[in-house]
Amino acid sequence: MKIKPGQIVAVVGPSGGGKSVLLREVARAVAGSKWLETTELASSCVAAVSALKGGTLGERLAILSRCGLAEARALITPARKLSEGQLYRLALAEVLHTVSRSGEPTLVIADEFGASLDFVTAANLCRSIRRLIARSKVALLLATPRAELLASLAADVVVVKPIGGDAQVLAGRLTGGGPSPRNWPIERGRLGDYEQLGRFHYITGPPAAHKRVYVIRAPKRYALFGGPEIVAVAVVSPPLPKVRGRNIATAGRYGGPDRSVAMSLLNAEVEAISRVIVHPMYRGCGLAVRLVKHVLATAQRPVVESLAVMGAIHPFLEMAGMQAWPMKRDVHMARLLSAAESLGLDECDVAAVAPVRDLLASGRKAAELLKSEIDLCITKTFTAKQLKLLADPIAGVCRRTARQYVYFIAYCDEGNTKCPKTVR
Repeated sequence: MKIKPGQIVAVVGPSGGGKSVLLREVARAVAGSKWLETTELASSCVAAVSALKGGTLGERLAILSRCGLAEARALITPARKLSEGQLYRLALAEVLHTVSRSGEPTLVIADEFGASLDFVTAANLCRSIRRLIARSKVALLLATPRAELLASLAADVVVVKPIGGDAQVLAGRLTGGGPSPRNWPIERGRLGDYEQLGRFHYITGPPAAHKRVYVIRAPKRYALFGGPEIVAVAVVSPPLPKVRGRNIATAGRYGGPDRSVAMSLLNAEVEAISRVIVHPMYRGCGLAVRLVKHVLATAQRPVVESLAVMGAIHPFLEMAGMQAWPMKRDVHMARLLSAAESLGLDECDVAAVAPVRDLLASGRKAAELLKSEIDLCITKTFTAKQLKLLADPIAGVCRRTARQYVYFIAYCDEGNTKCPKTVR
C-alpha cells in the first residue's frame, strides 16, 4: 500500500491490538519519516512562537495561525502551559514548518492520536488536520483507539487492526457524523453570549458599546461531550472616533475640520466589527470567516470596518471579503524592538518578557539603553489610569510589541445598503 503527500491513513483498533508495533515497523522502513509527538513540548519552557525552528517570524506565525494558534496569549505562553489540544496543534505546526522548509515529501507518524482529548476537541482537531494535510507535502499515518473520530478525520485509507488478527484495509474516506460546525446556523445573540467567550480575547472586557451580537451555538447533544454552548461570537459596534488606518483607507473622509459634522457622517456610514472570537475547541473550522461574511451580508451601514491585532498572520477578515490596510508599528514600539535587537533579542524574546527581564538583571551597561526605551514606551503607551491597573508595566509593554494592527474595510453590496460612491 502506498501513501501519497496530502493523504491520511488511519489505523484503528483496541488497545493491545498491535497498532503501535505496526507504526514502528513503518517508521523503520521509511527513511526520513517523522513522529508527531507532544512529549517534549509538554515539558518545554519555550514560548509556542519560538518552538518552531528556522525561517522568518512571519513564516512561523503564519503556520501557527493555520494550525489554530493565532492567539497572542497562546503564542507567547510556554509550551508546557498549553492545553492538550493546543499542544497537538503546536506539534503539528512544528512538523509542517519543518517539512515546508525542507521542501521534501515526508511521512509523519502519530501514535495514540487524540487518546487523551475530549471528543469535541479531538473531532475538531481532526477536521483541522484533514484540511492542513491536504495542502501540504505531508503524508500522515496515525493510530488511534477511537473509531468515532474517523468521520471527522476523513482518512483516505482506514486500517483495522483487531487483537490477534490480521489487519484489514478499507479504502475510501469515511465521512459524515461528528461535529460539523460549518453547517450550524448563525443567530442573533446578546452581550451575555459574548461574555461566555470573552476570556479568550486579548482585550479584557466587552466593547465599550455594541449594536448587534451574532453567535454560533453548538447543538444541545454536543454538551454531552463537554463542549461549550457558544462556539463562536461576533460583536458589531459603533465606529471609534479616531482610527489611523481609516484615515488612510478613506483618504480622510471622516476627519474634516468640523468635528460634529465628521462624527455625524462617520456614524451614518460606518459600523465596526469589534470582536470575533472562536472557542479554542473550534479553531480552524472556518467559523470566524462565516461570522464576518454574515456581518457584511446583514450590514446596516454602507461601510464595515475592523481593527485586528493578529490581522497580519490570521487572514480570516480578508478571506471573508474585507480589504486589508497594514499599519506601521508605533514609533516607540519600533525603537524598543530595535534596541532589543542590538542586544541580541528578537521580537519573540521581547514578547515572551522573560529574556528581557534576564537582560535587565544582568547588570550589563548596554541594558540601560533597553531600560530607557522600555520606560519611554510605558509612558507613551499607557494612561495614568491604565498604569494604576497594571500589575507589571514592563510585561504589559513587552507583550504589546507582538501586536501588529491591520485595518480592514469592506463596502457593502449596493443591493443591501446603498454605498456612497465617494467612499469607494
